[in-house]
Amino acid sequence: MKKIYVFASMMLAVALNYSCAKMDSPAFPSQDTPTEEAEGTKYLINVGGETHEVMLIGTFNAEKGAKVDFYLEGDANDYYGIEIDGAMTATGTGEKVFAEGKTTTGIIKVYGNKGLTHLTVTNAYPTETTFKNEWMATLETLQFTNPFSKTIVLPETMTKLKNLFISDSEITTIDVSKFTTLESLSISSCKNFASIDVTNNKNLTDLRLVGDIQLKSKLKSIDVSKNTKLKTLFVNDNEIEKLDVTALTELTQLRANGNKLTEIDITKNTKLKKELSLDHNKFTIATLPTMPAEIEQYNYAPQADMEVAKSFKVGETIDLTAQLYAQGVAKNQATTEFKFYADGKQLENGVDYEKTEDAGLVYKFLKKNTKVVCKMTTEAFPDFKDENIFKTTEFDIVAAE
Repeated sequence: MKKIYVFASMMLAVALNYSCAKMDSPAFPSQDTPTEEAEGTKYLINVGGETHEVMLIGTFNAEKGAKVDFYLEGDANDYYGIEIDGAMTATGTGEKVFAEGKTTTGIIKVYGNKGLTHLTVTNAYPTETTFKNEWMATLETLQFTNPFSKTIVLPETMTKLKNLFISDSEITTIDVSKFTTLESLSISSCKNFASIDVTNNKNLTDLRLVGDIQLKSKLKSIDVSKNTKLKTLFVNDNEIEKLDVTALTELTQLRANGNKLTEIDITKNTKLKKELSLDHNKFTIATLPTMPAEIEQYNYAPQADMEVAKSFKVGETIDLTAQLYAQGVAKNQATTEFKFYADGKQLENGVDYEKTEDAGLVYKFLKKNTKVVCKMTTEAFPDFKDENIFKTTEFDIVAAE
């Protein structure tokens, strides 16, 4: 099995001048690339004002442009390829400048590797990325990290692709509909990522569409109804409001924290034994699911504050009946305890508010107060405590008209 790692830490970039200065060095073996006298020569490559030491294992063509593969110091199997449109000129000082003074297009070039199965491209900087290679048909794993690429075009010849990993990219979407052999798909930390169609990828067992905890992705929905082989589903730190996982009967791990979910049905996910993460959403005590039997990890706290009216008049009521009972992680149904606070000070039952005679749990406000919240605790969800306590949004109690 051949693995090629293409590291572009020296910033392969559009609209930058690339320059090389020759250094004396022993030759390194080529990677089945064409050989010339310059093969194995060590160079300093300068991109964006930064200098990096590399090993040339490709060829020069001063008239038709430059096709250069660089060996990076480190693992002898790691090398970096650049193909630059534009002539390469000599400066007369031993330094060669690629397309000096003009905008160029940088293309990561991998060639001469029959049977290539794994390709990793990290920190590459073209704004548009198209993978074109005659050996891509044998590729099984592609991992790509590029903080500037707004589009990624994958060749349909990758009929054996099983694993695709994309991270730190500017893409908003990607077409994976032709890659029906995919088993693992991961798109992470792509802040502009907004949509994807995986309904044709029915062999997926691992799907990860993950935003960043600091800067969420823009994904608002995902249809996984056709991905019935899924065992792992990570869709955390996005903007998802609804998630239907009822078709995922093989699911063992679900991570949907950091979204805008208000409810989820997991009654059909009987194999969900490894993890269920639903924290940092908009669930309430009433809508959080009961902990699945024998699950190793259930994360539910904290949740966003439960939204209520911004103000109530003296004599008006608030109905919290729906939050009164829940089972959650407890063996049996538990009763919720409710406490009201104004500006951090606990209010008194019978003085500031009172429970009405209505059925359920309805409180009537008796006097004016500002910045009031109701905090709720229950054995059903014991992690709702301290800074993670479940509570309402702030509201004021104003005078009756």
